[in-house]
Amino acid sequence: MKTRLASRRRFVAGMAAGAAMGAGFAAGIRPARALTFAGGPRRLRIDAATDIEAMVPVIEAFQQANPDITIDYSDLGTRDLYEGFLDATAKGLPVADVMMSSSMDLQIKLVNDGYALHHSSAATEGLPDWAVWRNEAFGFTFEPAVFAYNRKFFGKVEPPQSRWELIDQLHEHPEIYEGRIATYDIEDSGVGYLMATQDSRQTPAFWDLMLAMAEREPQRLGTTSRMMDGLAEGRYALAYNALGSYAQRWAERNPDIGIALPSDYMLVLSRIAFLPKAAPHPELGARFLDFVLSLTGQQVLANQSSLGAVRPEAASAHDLVAAAKGPLRPIRLGPGLLVHLDDVKRRIFLRQWRTTLGLRS
Repeated sequence: MKTRLASRRRFVAGMAAGAAMGAGFAAGIRPARALTFAGGPRRLRIDAATDIEAMVPVIEAFQQANPDITIDYSDLGTRDLYEGFLDATAKGLPVADVMMSSSMDLQIKLVNDGYALHHSSAATEGLPDWAVWRNEAFGFTFEPAVFAYNRKFFGKVEPPQSRWELIDQLHEHPEIYEGRIATYDIEDSGVGYLMATQDSRQTPAFWDLMLAMAEREPQRLGTTSRMMDGLAEGRYALAYNALGSYAQRWAERNPDIGIALPSDYMLVLSRIAFLPKAAPHPELGARFLDFVLSLTGQQVLANQSSLGAVRPEAASAHDLVAAAKGPLRPIRLGPGLLVHLDDVKRRIFLRQWRTTLGLRS
């Protein structure tokens, strides 16, 4: 089945990218990648801020049980996904049947503003309490934020194991970090903004860390993938708050890349899925969502995709959590995520971030 699906994906990939251009995205917003997983005549559209590679095993497993469904999958940035959905909705354009994103706060905002269908099933009832909100928003992964690093820069110094150690190294070893520390551009990255605001609530070290980074000309990037590209190419020494799922995939194929699990605490994100009220095929969206949340789907996520499973009984062969040295801090779904999306609070937070990093307004 995998071989047949892989050949189908190659055959229709070009068609999918072209089709996605007019699939209801805002003017100027285009998917980073789009792919069609060919099946039967019924059609399911998924818009996501999740790399296609990470979802391929799940989609293949779903299609094994549902061969009558063709899936159109578009991978966008977190803010593009959010803004594209709002723009399409306002203009009466088609929207996806399933929305998935690592930007938990932006997803919760869409749900809170009334765009999501209520959905309850045996699969949703199996989730931890913190991963469900109003039976409309559902966390389906368990992904720690880590320090990823290039081993070549740490021959004489151990990679930092906590935020305080990173602050010390930024001061004491400028030769390692000057122009080579990667972090999120939180003005452009939804998940970057989420993690920055969560960090600021978890530890007083956050602003000290930003100040220490400012002395080393940090590289501000929009995605973990771009951070990992730079690490692999030797342009960066360390990436701060890289999503563990992406970092692990890179580390498995590149011996120069290592992962440090911060011992002070690890933020844990859960990608959120919801079913839009305006979805053209809500029954297909619900079927896919239930599969992803089922024990079968969760085991595929845990063991075949590098994304961690949110259901604790889904064993993982690549479980970063099992190696954690400090407390885990899962980000709970709910209205608390909306606090820093308030326009005034967002402007204040971004202004402080820019000022601390020494960026011009």
